[in-house]
Amino acid sequence: LKEECRSDSTFAVFFVTDPRFAEYEKFHLLDAWKGLPLTTRTTSNTVFTKNDCDFALTIQSFDYSIATVA
Repeated sequence: LKEECRSDSTFAVFFVTDPRFAEYEKFHLLDAWKGLPLTTRTTSNTVFTKNDCDFALTIQSFDYSIATVA
């Protein structure tokens, strides 16, 4: 296991299902940080950490999804 992400870790959020496409800037939605609520209306997003650390997403699904980096 890797170390848990620190509170100042940055996460890159992409609107692609295949992580191989995340290298393309046109798919980059935003950079987020731990605890930031993200609202998305897409069916799938990809989240990477810019540090080499472990993290989890908490997802709430309604007629749209809210994910918080935990």
